[in-house]
Amino acid sequence: MLRQQATSPHGLKFEDLALTRDPVTGTVRFNTAPLQAICDVSGLDLVALVSRHDGVVCALIAA
Repeated sequence: MLRQQATSPHGLKFEDLALTRDPVTGTVRFNTAPLQAICDVSGLDLVALVSRHDGVVCALIAA
């Protein structure tokens, strides 16, 4: 398993994600700007992470 380390930029708060869930469909929506900021300081590619289907974005949010 490949392991990556991510760094959260100073001042970034969990609330900045603005997470919401549709109660009917269960779809989770969030603001991608905070994730882009994390990727920028961590040297990660957000587009590559989002295109994966293994839950890596959820892991990044949960971390």
